[in-house]
Amino acid sequence: MIPFWANGQRGGASLEGFVIDKKSGETLPGVTLFFPTLKIGASTDLDGNYSIDGIPAGKHTVQVSYIGYQTIVVNDLEVKNGVTQFNALLEEATNLLDEIVVTSVKRMNSEISMVQSVRTAQVVMSGMSGIQISRSQDRNAAEVVKRIPGVSLLEERLIVVRGLPSRYNNVWINNTAVPGTETDSRSFSFDLLPSNQLESIMVVKSQSADIPADFAGGFVKITTGSMPEKNELQISLGTGVSTSSHFDKYMISKGSPTDFLGFDSGERSLSSVVPQRITNNDPEQVSLVTANGFREEWEVSQKSPLPDLRLSLMLNRARKTKRGNDIGLTGALNYTKSIQVYRDMHNSRFGAYNWVEDKSEFIYNYSDNQYNSDSRGGAMFNIAWMDSHNKIEFRNIFNILGKNRYTAREGWQNVSALYNQEKYEYLYTSRLTYTSQLSGSHDHRNGTTAWNLSYSWANMDQPDRRIINREENRLFGDEFFGRMAIDQNEISRDFVYLRENILSPSVNYTHKFSSLKSETEVKIGILGEYRGRDYNNRQFFYRYNRYSMPTDFVYRDPVREILQPTNSVFMKIQTTATAIKENLLAGLHF
Repeated sequence: MIPFWANGQRGGASLEGFVIDKKSGETLPGVTLFFPTLKIGASTDLDGNYSIDGIPAGKHTVQVSYIGYQTIVVNDLEVKNGVTQFNALLEEATNLLDEIVVTSVKRMNSEISMVQSVRTAQVVMSGMSGIQISRSQDRNAAEVVKRIPGVSLLEERLIVVRGLPSRYNNVWINNTAVPGTETDSRSFSFDLLPSNQLESIMVVKSQSADIPADFAGGFVKITTGSMPEKNELQISLGTGVSTSSHFDKYMISKGSPTDFLGFDSGERSLSSVVPQRITNNDPEQVSLVTANGFREEWEVSQKSPLPDLRLSLMLNRARKTKRGNDIGLTGALNYTKSIQVYRDMHNSRFGAYNWVEDKSEFIYNYSDNQYNSDSRGGAMFNIAWMDSHNKIEFRNIFNILGKNRYTAREGWQNVSALYNQEKYEYLYTSRLTYTSQLSGSHDHRNGTTAWNLSYSWANMDQPDRRIINREENRLFGDEFFGRMAIDQNEISRDFVYLRENILSPSVNYTHKFSSLKSETEVKIGILGEYRGRDYNNRQFFYRYNRYSMPTDFVYRDPVREILQPTNSVFMKIQTTATAIKENLLAGLHF
């Protein structure tokens, strides 16, 4: 008995319908329908539907085939003028030839494989395949992941899943936990990963026994390329301009010679004259640190931005050994240099609503001009070996991002009183992440063993974040009424350093129990994790002696007149206690 049905319908010579799994009733994407004598055919779409036009009216032979399913052949399918409806039921193949050995890799870079994974998953999840990512023209994982339903971005790099911020989410790359890149929470900066390194991104939104349960929002699984299908070399060089960033001057503070590589050369670091502990009551030590402890580069220059630069190289090599085993190598290099300018950004915070005047009230209300210069680099090297029953992989991924940012802010705050303010921020941040993984999977007669040994390292360096804050003199009748002035502790410098390491071994075994009516899987495993985090934060403030300075000193220009070496007699650096935190975490999960 042939499992199909057909009937003629409206005008035009074409064939259409859908293909479903006879056992489950689910539609099958990617099924091939082919007319051997006419040399035409089509494949079903993601919903299992197809349409073939240009078929002569009459009786024809059609083949319906799909990997893993029995092929059906209809020798006398009558196609009438108009549209003929033809729907097919496919059964899974049960007879396999022992003489044929097939090696295969589960790939997640196609839309069909992604849809199949989501449909058959035992958890609630959604994702994007490599093909979808390449079509989107997104440059990094942050731009990619925000396209997934239920996911949004915070600060253009941290994810929010179902309304829960990044600290409530967990991120794995190639089944390996990655360290956080933020100082105050367990958060991963997604803008570190370039999109050309990604094979798929999946966001799991419900708990499962085979993944850690330390998330409340989402569990993000990122996969990079492994076993390539063919040999290829791709080189891409691109550029771009933005009307908001590249057709006007932008402001930038002095950097270091290695900023274009994504890290500071050490010029922004504290001088060796700065001790681990500073005694604020030691005038000689305070004077020495004030005069020689820091790089004094406060001037901001105007430049004409160059167009953005994007360079990438992707290398795939696949070959078979004399014994018929597969060896694959995937390598990638990428570099990006870009400018982003945001002018007149509204930065405000609402207070209690004013019901009397029926309007919103602000606690603060600012307008920001922000100038960003980013340098991003990355490398990936994966090698895999596979035979009919075993697969061993060695994966490495490295990424670095350096951001030089200058922000000029104007506005007011209204807490205990109204203060008109001007603020300036000099910020350089370098983030780095590296993940290495050695893993294997081995098929047995009724089960599979998988093991993994991984090491991940993340580093965040924020040397010499400087902030200048000035407030307007609101004393009516004062000699300096209406002029902007600095106050005590309103010029600050912060030095932040974070390093986190994760070492994680794991092993899993899956056993299959088959019967005539159903198939059951039992999976057991163990996961160990050692995590170490070092966090160092040093903060310094400038204070002045109000009794020995000129009357108009605090009203002068901070960069050109106040923060000068000659004024060290008035301005002294003070510090809070050095904050160093070390956490060592280890655990086993069954």
